Amino acid sequence: MPEATLEAALRLLNERKELCREVGKEAPFAQPWNAAALQSEQRFKQLTALLEDDWARPELAEEAMA
Repeated sequence: MPEATLEAALRLLNERKELCREVGKEAPFAQPWNAAALQSEQRFKQLTALLEDDWARPELAEEAMA
């Protein structure tokens, strides 16, 4: 369940980035939309890095010893 939630968050951030970029192309005041797109991209990268980082998994070592 947590994995599905995190995957949904990644999709949402990516979709938000694309939406903000598209609106920014046509908006008379593009700067706020471009800033929102950049922010979404940065958060997407941060979440991806968090998910791909090595995690301490002591429970796996315990299971292997059992």
